[in-house]
Amino acid sequence: MMKSSNSPLYLLPCLLMLLLLPVPSLLADPDSLQDFCVADLNASISINGFPCIPASKVSSSDFFFDLSKEGITNTSNLNFSVTLANVLSFPAVNTLGISMCMWKQV
Repeated sequence: MMKSSNSPLYLLPCLLMLLLLPVPSLLADPDSLQDFCVADLNASISINGFPCIPASKVSSSDFFFDLSKEGITNTSNLNFSVTLANVLSFPAVNTLGISMCMWKQV
């Protein structure tokens, strides 16, 4: 004799599946709340980097960094220098969680 489909034992897997369906959608990386946040280097540091300067004061030069300028040379016997680009030298990467460096032979 077959069990009835109205049994609570059939309802439990259905409810479990309905509860687990939204989980994969919560695993995605959320979109940024803003397109850019150029750092205000004169302000004190907050929890998530520097505060943003007002959008009216942002210029195109805030998004340009010259990697060809002279970098840090730690040892003369290796003949290389490293140019660092982090939020202190390139304010446009504020709150993005990225930095760059360029190695060049001197």
